[in-house]
This record gives sequence, C-alpha cells and structure tokens, in this order.
Amino acid sequence: MNPTQYAQDPSIHEMRREENPVTKANGLSRYTFWWLRNLFQTGLKRPIDEADIYETLSAHQSEQLSYQFEDRWKLELKKDRPSFLRVIVAIYGWTILANGFMYTTIDSFSRIVQPLCLGGLVSYFAPGQTTISKIEAYYYAGGIVACSFVPVAVFHHFILYIFQIGMKIRVACCSLLYKKALRITKAAGTDGLTGQVINLMSNDVAKFDTATGFVHDIWKGPIELVVLGWFIYREIGVAGLIGIAFLLSFIPLQGKMEWRETPKLFTLTQSSKRPHTV
Repeated sequence: MNPTQYAQDPSIHEMRREENPVTKANGLSRYTFWWLRNLFQTGLKRPIDEADIYETLSAHQSEQLSYQFEDRWKLELKKDRPSFLRVIVAIYGWTILANGFMYTTIDSFSRIVQPLCLGGLVSYFAPGQTTISKIEAYYYAGGIVACSFVPVAVFHHFILYIFQIGMKIRVACCSLLYKKALRITKAAGTDGLTGQVINLMSNDVAKFDTATGFVHDIWKGPIELVVLGWFIYREIGVAGLIGIAFLLSFIPLQGKMEWRETPKLFTLTQSSKRPHTV
C-alpha cells in the first residue's frame, strides 16, 4: 500500500490510548517520575506492548509541529539562500541555548567547587594545621556531597526535556518529508524515491533525537577549559598548564584522522543523489 492509499483507507483507525498522566501531575510527581508508576507496575507484571503507551501530548502531535515548521519554511524560501537550519534555530534555538546554559552553569560550578572542598577537607587532617576548624571541615564534606548530588538531580530532567525538543524536530521533519512525498507525482521522475525517503526518515532524521543534548558542548568546552585552567594554574602552577597542553595536543591528531574519512563520507553522500524532499 502506497502512502496515498494508506492515508485514504477508512479501515485504518487511530488506536485510543489512556490519557497521559503527566498532564495532571504536580511538580513533585514530575520531578520524581511518580506519574509513571502505573506503567512501571504493568512492566513488572508482563511485557509492555503498544496499547499500554499513554496518549501523545498535544505539544508532540505531528500535525501541530509540521504546520509550525512548514510556515517557517515558507518564509525561509523567500530568502536568496534558504536554510532549514535557520528554521530550527528560529523555533527552538533560544530554548536549547537557555536550557543548555542553565545545566552547564550548575554542572561546571559543581566541577569547580568539589575539588576545592576536597582540598579543604584534606587540609583539615594535615598534621599541625590550625587554620581550618572542625565546623569548616563539616562544611567542606557537605560541599563534596552536594556537588555530587546536584548535577545528578538535574541531569536526567535536562536530558529528558532537551531530547523531547530533538524528538519534535525529528517528527516535524518526517511530517514534512511525508507531505512532500505525497505531492510528488510519477511524472516528476521518482525512481527509487520511496527508498530514499525511508532512508531519510529512518536514519538521517533520527540524528536530531540526540544532537540537541550535546550541541551546547560546542561553547561549553572552551569556557570550562579557561575557567578550570585558571584554577589549576592557581593551585599547581605552570606544571598544570603543561598537563592541559598535553591533553589539547590530541585534538589536532583526532582532527587529522577525521579529515581522512571526510572524502569517503562525501563520496557516499554524493552517490545517494537524494532529492530535496523538504
């Protein structure tokens, strides 16, 4: 059955699912994932099947997402050099940046403070020291525990939210590809188009799911390098900078190895001759 027949077949009905409990969950339930307890209990009794999955959230509906991206894409087509990346940035750019900035601030702060607290705690047990009191040692110990707990408490919710944004981008792209495939006629020369569209929807578009979770590392890495490098220099001196330089020396080596693979990837990309399906 081709896509047009599938869309028009009245015998195919949408499966009715249970309402997603996250819509009525309070803040504590959302944070602890308590709203998933019924699904977990079902999974303990038997394997979870498709009928057990909750109803899709309205914000995740493909119809809504595709219209949003389609409207933006029509505006982008009016420019001299349209770019789908600009469409993604216009819709979700600030959201991804804001969430990445908040998590990076918490994570980087914990990474910096934890070794400082550890150093203060170790100094307390040095023979003959009198500068650090017992209560300060407790503070240092509490700081070590807090710096280990806080990033973990935030990380999973950050990843869940940021991966949902990646999923929205993937769903919107798949919807646009599907709409485009329905509009293309046989007269347009569509030999092998079905396989190419399936390849795009199953392989290429899937990269969006995880890309949003790590794209902030592009700007996070250099900032952490400068800040941590300053602290290492203050505590150790020039020897610490030598260690950092040794680690950085591997970057050109990795870049050279990737550069060798670039011509092969370019050849494979060109040989696919994929149509402009967006």
